[in-house]
Amino acid sequence: MNTKISAYVPKHIRQLIFNPWLYGTLYFPTLSKKTRKTRSDKGSWHMTERDRRLLQWIGEQYVIRFDHLQHLLGQIPQGVDKTQRILSEDATRRVISNWKKKGFVTYRKVFQEQPGYVWLTRAGLHAVGLDVRYAAPSPALLDHYHAINTIRLYLCMREPEGVWESERLIRSRLQQSKKGQKQPHTPDAWFFLPNNEEVIGIEVEMHPKKKSQLYEIHGSFGGMLMLADEIWYFGTRAARIALSNAVKDTAMNTSRGKFRFELYSPNISYNRSYPPPFL
Repeated sequence: MNTKISAYVPKHIRQLIFNPWLYGTLYFPTLSKKTRKTRSDKGSWHMTERDRRLLQWIGEQYVIRFDHLQHLLGQIPQGVDKTQRILSEDATRRVISNWKKKGFVTYRKVFQEQPGYVWLTRAGLHAVGLDVRYAAPSPALLDHYHAINTIRLYLCMREPEGVWESERLIRSRLQQSKKGQKQPHTPDAWFFLPNNEEVIGIEVEMHPKKKSQLYEIHGSFGGMLMLADEIWYFGTRAARIALSNAVKDTAMNTSRGKFRFELYSPNISYNRSYPPPFL
């Protein structure tokens, strides 16, 4: 451009003449590429309804072992495919990792020969609205809790519409309603069959109880026999013999028709008699 003419041409016009690519960016900003603002929560994890249901299940039962969590996750599938399955170890670890990052659970390998265990922290209990006292599970009770979980998973497969009230929830309810009073025996669970047909007391006995203990369970404070239509026992052969001998006594014989017993198996899919046979 002629230097004399350029002296009279405004600077921004000269820039357009020598740099025509600036035209779009300077005068038509709508043509330029917009930069999207990054979401503040990008990459963060959000609790789903599935997470809430799973965490509540674990909180109700005190604790769950890794292999049972695989099974439970498979029973509550997410996404398009609703086929029930046993979730893979890697996928289960990812779920646990997300929960741990939010401070909802503790995961610990307690016994060398067993998979690890998961239980809810105080934050986890609060997140799902469980009004129960926090306590880390005692290692001495883990096998018992695992056996009860086996029976819950089994019964809820047989009766998907049944309602399970766990020992932890029963204790919490009784403590709130009968403060200062001696508490009656708490069953391992109440299982309410669909359509309010029956209330079943659930007992998982891995070790036989003494006759005096059985009398207290079934006779004192109104006892389970006053509250349940039937008592379903799942336990060892030794536990079966002890219960059978106690029931023969006249103090409990009149209620013999309420007792059912099935040998315990750690296999959820074990081909059990359903309902269990009468004692």
